[in-house]
Amino acid sequence: MTTKSIIEPTEWVDRARAAREAGYTFFDWLDCVDELPVEQFRVVLGLQDATAVPLQLECRIPRQEPVLDSLREVFAGAAWAERELADLFGIRFRGGDPRRVLLPDSYAGYPLRKDEILGARAVTGWPGAKEPGDEAAAAGRRRMVPPGVPDPEVWGDRAADAAPASPAEVAASAAGGRVRRARADRARGERARGDRAREDRAREDRAREDRG
Repeated sequence: MTTKSIIEPTEWVDRARAAREAGYTFFDWLDCVDELPVEQFRVVLGLQDATAVPLQLECRIPRQEPVLDSLREVFAGAAWAERELADLFGIRFRGGDPRRVLLPDSYAGYPLRKDEILGARAVTGWPGAKEPGDEAAAAGRRRMVPPGVPDPEVWGDRAADAAPASPAEVAASAAGGRVRRARADRARGERARGDRAREDRAREDRAREDRG
């Protein structure tokens, strides 16, 4: 079991300090969840007390301005985790260590945001599209698409007169797995219309033969 508490960003450091004074002296982990289509991040802190159930503190901050006070003066080990979240999600920790820890300074973007485009997957073959050992995509696997690569209609081949895709639209399209449902639905609809047209022509042909 875990004791969970949702707090305001303004309480972040004070509540962490109070937890430490109450016996939660072991910093366990710090992580983040991108909650698109809701425009916010959920930052989660895990603390341990040897004589009590684990404690989990959560707060939500806006994606557009993801800023939170640093915990490194309360738990020194939090500094490394904050640097990871800064690299991967773009969260800025006031009073924290601004140096990058995972990515080079030249890297632009935040890889764990749901709307981040993974360019390498857009230009290389996706293993999930193939059966093991096959060079070409097998018929049963052809409908798989890689995570991190949006539908071309959303990103890449978007109409020039269309408005830019929103982060939520990009994230939904880049989820991976089966081919985009809208595209599959269109294809099924086209096949159904073609089948109906062929049936209508066949009925007309039979009717002409009967009359003749």
